Amino acid sequence: MDALTLISSGKVTVTVGGYPFLSIRSDDKELDVDLSGVKRARVSLSNIIKLEAGNEGILRTSERMARKLSGLEWRLTLYDTGKQIFMMGRGVSRLTGHIKVNPLGLKRLLEAFR
Repeated sequence: MDALTLISSGKVTVTVGGYPFLSIRSDDKELDVDLSGVKRARVSLSNIIKLEAGNEGILRTSERMARKLSGLEWRLTLYDTGKQIFMMGRGVSRLTGHIKVNPLGLKRLLEAFR
C-alpha cells in the first residue's frame, strides 16, 4: 500500500494471456483487479493478503487496508470478467468499514482466495 504514495501520474494495465489482470490509474487513484487475469496468472489473493497481514487475520487486514486506501484517497475494485464484485477504500461507506461486496459475486470472490 505504501507504494501508492510514490505513483504521481500515469496509467498501467497488465494483461495475462489476453485477460485483464491489473490496472492502475493514478490520476483517478484507482486500482482495478480482474479475477480472470488473476486465475490465468495463477495468483492466490489470500497469499497477497498474507504478505500484507503478518500475524493478523484476513478480515482484520482487509479492514486495515480499506481504511488505509480511503485515507490515501485510493480505491481498489475487484472485477470478475468486467462485473464489479468487491470494492474498498475511497468512496465506500465508513459504516461498512470502507468495504463493499456484491453478494452475487461472493462465490467467485471466495474461489479467488483458495
